[in-house]
Order: sequence, then C-alpha cells, then structure tokens
Amino acid sequence: MTPEELCKELGGFADANKLRIEYNGKPEYIGSLIDNKAFELNELGLKLLAEREASIAVGVAEKPKAKPKVKAKAPAPAKKAKNDL
Repeated sequence: MTPEELCKELGGFADANKLRIEYNGKPEYIGSLIDNKAFELNELGLKLLAEREASIAVGVAEKPKAKPKVKAKAPAPAKKAKNDL
C-alpha cells in the first residue's frame, strides 16, 4: 500500500506537500513529499500503515457486535371461566 492509498483510505488528502488526515479528532499529517518525487511516511503514518495491513492480513477489520440476549417470557396463566367447577 502506498502512502497516497493509505491517506485516501483514512479519509485524508494531499495538501502543501503533506498527507493530511484527522486522527483522534485532531488534524495530523502522516507523511511528506521528499525531493518532489514521492511521499514518505512519518512515525504516525508508519504506525497507521502497520495497523491497517495487520487487520487486512488477519481479516479482523472490525469485531462483530454481540447480539443482546433476550429472555423468553413465561406464558400467562389461563383465566378460569365462571362456569368452571
């Protein structure tokens, strides 16, 4: 995965020779352009790339949510009719 692809997957964009994303609610950059040739990831970018590739390799993109347990209600007792003895 290239730095540009990682940035796009994380909802980011390239601006002013930097790959910018929003991380934990704050604007961050994950890489910068080196010698006007290619982007190079910084420490945060490398960390996010490793996490992304590990989740793809293992196949654990998201953990499935557990279904809530529902208890079955006991049937209501039958009402007696007036004519029953």
